[in-house]
Amino acid sequence: MTYEAGVVLYNGKKNVLWGAGQKGFQTLLALCDLGIYIDLVCDSNEKIQGLCFFNKKVVSPEEILTEYRDCNIIIAVEKEKYVREIESRLRQSGREHFVFWRDIYGCDIRPAYKREYIYWMIRDSYDRKIIIYGADEEGERLRRTLYMLDVEVDFFVDDIENEYEWDGKTVKPVYDLFYVKKEEYKVAVTAAKGRQTEKLKKIGLRERIDYNLCYEYMPNRRTAELYILDPHLGYNFIDGKNPGLAGFTDLGEKNAFTIVLLGGSATDGIAYPFPCWGDLLYAKFRDNGYRVRILNGGCAGYKSSQELVKLMRDVLPLKPDAVVHYTGFNDANNCDREYVFVHPYQREILDYMAGLQGAGGKESEHYNRKAYTLGTADPRPAWEIFAGHIGTMEAVCRQQGICYVPFLQPSLATKGKRSVWDQELILNTLSSDYMSFLTDLLGRFYGGLRESEAGIWEDLTSLLDDCDDVYLDICHVTEAGNEKIAQYLFEYLTGKGIVNK
Repeated sequence: MTYEAGVVLYNGKKNVLWGAGQKGFQTLLALCDLGIYIDLVCDSNEKIQGLCFFNKKVVSPEEILTEYRDCNIIIAVEKEKYVREIESRLRQSGREHFVFWRDIYGCDIRPAYKREYIYWMIRDSYDRKIIIYGADEEGERLRRTLYMLDVEVDFFVDDIENEYEWDGKTVKPVYDLFYVKKEEYKVAVTAAKGRQTEKLKKIGLRERIDYNLCYEYMPNRRTAELYILDPHLGYNFIDGKNPGLAGFTDLGEKNAFTIVLLGGSATDGIAYPFPCWGDLLYAKFRDNGYRVRILNGGCAGYKSSQELVKLMRDVLPLKPDAVVHYTGFNDANNCDREYVFVHPYQREILDYMAGLQGAGGKESEHYNRKAYTLGTADPRPAWEIFAGHIGTMEAVCRQQGICYVPFLQPSLATKGKRSVWDQELILNTLSSDYMSFLTDLLGRFYGGLRESEAGIWEDLTSLLDDCDDVYLDICHVTEAGNEKIAQYLFEYLTGKGIVNK
């Protein structure tokens, strides 16, 4: 920090951060490290004024210039054009107490925590008390950061026998968590304690429900370590409860009416710490007297091209009675590849085998460096490719006597009216440019499908429009969101007579 910036920021006046974007987040965390408290955030975007940016209220420039005349301002905007406009406006209003983000940390820095991780810690603090597992340097830095963002850490736990006081906070033995009410607390685990989480599990705490790793702090899906390579699909999974049925989770009796589920991470049966909609759908059938077996083949990241291959290779041999396909978002969001049947993992393996990657390959002179082909490129728009895949799957299933029902899935980008929860989720975890891009992208994708005369899908893109707080990110939902999806599909499948008692 420059001397001049220090004189301004440590003068005892209120501090206002001008800029609620990625640069604003980086600067905010840098200020937290320096012990400089931010009182308000200012931004000219009227759509976010009144919302909270990492627990700091966003106000308009007019409010700052008229009601907060005696304050310090930190300009944290990326584009130089806007920086100069803000500077000119401040000088014209007679302001002298302002600094630039470069005055604080000189050049771009990488924040200690990802913005979505900090956001969800703040969110959890609204209805739970926060505990940090790890009374170490990282734990103390996290406590200070949260404190500067108006989140109070209740206490620390560590691998000790007797509690003690440390920097104004109590440090308790980790096994004392056995005596707290789990629904009242959330434990943030430091990196140093990441391998000690088995102790938390022994106490009965559940990952991503009762505790999260602070460097991977998200309430939704687990990491890619659950998935393994697959020669045709790129990657797949094996459910530990039924290892003989690769790529599926299995619920129900083997001789019952069999429904296969296909889809991406929103359908995936192993990726979440809470029940997916497939689990809840099975429970509804069971509790209402239906005998069904659900084989959930949803896999995080899958597009319709992978799902088509999976149908042909894995689903048909199972001879299900029905296939329920919940899909659309991944095709729209990953539409930049001409070879839709080749996953990047497969491409990496082929590159290595052909000597295009890796030291071993380059040293092997007998390799032909262009010894493979990816087939014919497909230049069609994403929605048309998707529609073709859906049509093919429907035709194959019909020929095999299988009822095929595809559903277009909802997402936050296509939601009609966004609640305050939705708006703050977007503000704190996504850039406005990316959100605008994605909203337009999905609008064109689903728009093309709706205009298609060959539409055989049910459009569920507005299913969650009346729900205020179900989205976890751009396309994944909470257990309450999964409940609504499951209820709709239960009523649809029974109401249409697809599933009968």
